[in-house]
Amino acid sequence: MLFLYLLNTFVVSLILVLAFLSDRSTPKSSRISWAMIFIGAAFWFVVVPFSIVEIVGKSLEHNILLMHLPNQDSPNSNLG
Repeated sequence: MLFLYLLNTFVVSLILVLAFLSDRSTPKSSRISWAMIFIGAAFWFVVVPFSIVEIVGKSLEHNILLMHLPNQDSPNSNLG
């Protein structure tokens, strides 16, 4: 059981570090950013489900916003 926890911790840590290194908006010398990576890796069993919920929620919000935009292809869209 400990092996699975450590394996998941390693995988989540790797994903977090790769995402952090590819993010150009965060300075790589920020100690707080590195601390958040280690905290996220240590508590992956809490962080990962919340991340999934946040990603799905943002995706749903985006889809709802797209549904409410007027159809640009409709010939009647310019009738105002």
